[in-house]
Amino acid sequence: MVIILIASSFHTVALAMVIVYPLINWWGFKSGKITIKFLIGVLICALLSKVIVNPVTNFFVNSPSYSMYVSEAEKFVSQGFTNPVLIIEISISFLLAMMNDWGIFKENDELRAQTKVYIIGSLFLLLMCNLLTIAGRTSSMLTTLEGVMVVLIVQQFIPTKTLRYFIFMGIAVGVFYFIVIQTGVYKDCSPYMTVFR
Repeated sequence: MVIILIASSFHTVALAMVIVYPLINWWGFKSGKITIKFLIGVLICALLSKVIVNPVTNFFVNSPSYSMYVSEAEKFVSQGFTNPVLIIEISISFLLAMMNDWGIFKENDELRAQTKVYIIGSLFLLLMCNLLTIAGRTSSMLTTLEGVMVVLIVQQFIPTKTLRYFIFMGIAVGVFYFIVIQTGVYKDCSPYMTVFR
């Protein structure tokens, strides 16, 4: 708790760990069978995502450092469930939950811990999906191992190295397309503006 408070003096988003840490311990990954808990979490977070917008907006609107995240809605509010990052993270989390239930992480405590944190980060992103900047800042701290998780999933199910290579290339191109091209980010970001004119 002391580390979280010290970290929050640098960046307020560290306070999210006050909620995340008890969730990690409560989740009970050692018992397996977390896919059902994850799906229930997805349902609860999806239902609360509209309800939570006003209290969060009211909390941040008075902060000089963070008011822009909620006051300029057209720049910082996502399209909710059509956000490609959200769809990717929820899909990866679902696969990780199933792999945990199948006992793939039974021997590796580190992977089990990383899986817990990633799944909770994805649920937080879903909960805050209508306030994209706040959601992204907080959930990215929990889901920075996304590349490791994707590699882990592909290695588990794809036997040959050549096929893995093509799958990784396909994933990279797909993620780029959904995040940069489909959302229209390339229109506002100078490196992409010159390439995609």
